[in-house]
Amino acid sequence: MRIATHTGWISHSSAVSILLALMVVLCAALPVHAADDEDPNKLFESVYGDAYKAALATTDKTDDIDLANQLRDAVTKFELPTSLIVVIGDRVCTLAERAPEAHLAAVATIDKVIEKDPTKKAFANKRLMAVLTKAYALGRAGDTKLRDSAGRILLDRLLADIDERTAQKKPVPPDMLDEAIRVARVIDPKQVTDLEARRDQAKASSQMAQLIDGLEKKLEANPNDVETRKKLIDIHLVQRDAPDAAIWFNGPGLDDTTRAMLPLAAKDGVGATPKQLTDLATWYMQTGDDADKSYKAAMYLRSKKYFDRFLAEYDKNDLLKAKATLSVAKIDGLLKEYQTQAADNTNSNTTNNSNTTDPAPSNTGVGKLTVEIKGDTITEPERVERLFSQYARLLGREYVKAGDDYMPINHINFNRLYPSSKQETVAAVTKRLTKVELVRDGIITRRVTVKPVPAEAQAVAMALPNITPGNYGYVHSAEVTKVLGPEDMLVKEMWLVDYDTIRGTDYKHRVQRDKLYRQQRGFDNKVFRIVGHDTKNVTVGQRIGMTGSRGKPLQLAIIKTEDNPGGDFFNRTRTVAVLADRIQVNRVGEEEFAKLLDKRSLTKTDLVNIVMEARRESFREYVNKSIQRVEAKGARVN
Repeated sequence: MRIATHTGWISHSSAVSILLALMVVLCAALPVHAADDEDPNKLFESVYGDAYKAALATTDKTDDIDLANQLRDAVTKFELPTSLIVVIGDRVCTLAERAPEAHLAAVATIDKVIEKDPTKKAFANKRLMAVLTKAYALGRAGDTKLRDSAGRILLDRLLADIDERTAQKKPVPPDMLDEAIRVARVIDPKQVTDLEARRDQAKASSQMAQLIDGLEKKLEANPNDVETRKKLIDIHLVQRDAPDAAIWFNGPGLDDTTRAMLPLAAKDGVGATPKQLTDLATWYMQTGDDADKSYKAAMYLRSKKYFDRFLAEYDKNDLLKAKATLSVAKIDGLLKEYQTQAADNTNSNTTNNSNTTDPAPSNTGVGKLTVEIKGDTITEPERVERLFSQYARLLGREYVKAGDDYMPINHINFNRLYPSSKQETVAAVTKRLTKVELVRDGIITRRVTVKPVPAEAQAVAMALPNITPGNYGYVHSAEVTKVLGPEDMLVKEMWLVDYDTIRGTDYKHRVQRDKLYRQQRGFDNKVFRIVGHDTKNVTVGQRIGMTGSRGKPLQLAIIKTEDNPGGDFFNRTRTVAVLADRIQVNRVGEEEFAKLLDKRSLTKTDLVNIVMEARRESFREYVNKSIQRVEAKGARVN
């Protein structure tokens, strides 16, 4: 096609190039906020309108492909207003629907739309999936090159959507898995077995939802139907591991123990007395003993959790503590047994379904990749970039930037609603510690409600419960022993409370802080590494926190334990903690994730293949497995 100008005729491609240059000049000449304030549709029409209409008016797909590629270049090479990028993404998809060969331009443009405006993600992905589905269908009619290209991207996108829904604990529609299976049969048959298993699981979840709905209606019609009530509790408590849902069916006809324990389980044991915690843990252990094999591990983990919480808070050496200690040892043995069986099943399935040829060679790069890639490796640059974007965003949410390095936090269940991992608010602790006392005034005895002093309730709710990975909470202060980097230091004598400030306080007003003081004495000889705290003005020997320049306690999240170079026999390892505010704001994005890989001597291609291999081994655990390998086994060695 040619376009008339005052100088004669020019090609369509050249005209678009001129228009593109004009548009860039226009956008550069305007402040960004002014361009965003205008109607982006009108701006598109003023720059691209003629070329776009001309392309739609012909049956020649070349015009559509050329313009789609030009528009892709506009959004990927130049810094344009977000509102304009959204409009261009819509137009490119329209062109790609007419000319399926332009699907790659649509992918790149839609990715830019999602990057710039995540709120458009659902709609943009829906638009792109329609383009890819059509291109794949037309390709299957005869164009194998188009089929394979569109099919591969379609499958990757479907799997990414399924992965994200699963990670967010959202239901995966069985029809989405059906579509992924249909495409995988042609594009990547080795994925079919895993996808079919996941489809069966999704259908089972859907059937369970229907079963629950039917049982609820049955109980609604007859509230005295105890058997239906028990079935609903069993489904929610055991099969779904959701005690907060099971509590709704607590009622007449159940045994006294179940009726007493369900409210505690629904609150995750928050506010329970030490005796109630052991009762709850014992009840969960017995529930695990009686449960079907596939649900035992979840119940034992719940039991262990409450026994561990009891042991962290209880300081008497009596039979109750002995029971908890021995029970934890027993549960550890049971969990090891079931986890070993699960691993054997996974390995068996992987062996049966994996590629039986020799492992593919490692990707190019310095040194050797220590992760063995048993399946086919992915090396196509365009696909690597696409998958890297998906996986970097997914794994990046599980990392935090601290100083000049990046740390995985995938096991931290940080909830900003609670000051510590005990998951109690100050108000809840105040209510729990409030007592009713009998006060004698002459010959009259009155009942008086006695609340704890605010400092006591704050100390209980806020203090770091434990220094094992996964816990978070506040510490009063710590003494700096060595500065390792810009946001990296070693400390000792971690205090939960400053005991000197409460020595003169009436004992009944400092009972809880006394307990925390006894707990912190276990920290005295330990070395801690804190990352995320500015070390610019920090000196060795300084106590940071309440007595330092920050003037407030430190909220820390315990990330891991690591080797302690130079530590004595009792300090071979040290606890690593990150400031909790870093977890909230310093999550790692795609660009930072590329730097993370560089620090670990890995390439984008390495990451893609590490994740794909982890997915082949265990879909449920592939994020954790990928992070473990990036941090350890994945690094290249000479």
